[in-house]
Amino acid sequence: MFKREEIMGLLIGLLVVMLVTWITLPTEKELEHNAECVAHCKNKIKKGDSDVIIYSSFTYVRAVSACYQECIEEKNENRD
Repeated sequence: MFKREEIMGLLIGLLVVMLVTWITLPTEKELEHNAECVAHCKNKIKKGDSDVIIYSSFTYVRAVSACYQECIEEKNENRD
């Protein structure tokens, strides 16, 4: 069925993928900050503090996404 070399190649490939995935996972601090940004943006949109008028779920998601990007950019500027 499968040769020993093929199975070893698949296992090595799986190990490499798992290592790359583990290395690129966000830290606890980043996860907390991202959650804070999402909560801030949801409250901002709900209160009507944004420039976007919400007509549908699509515009809501776009507004939250734009606010989230601004929040992440501020975080990156403050970190430097």
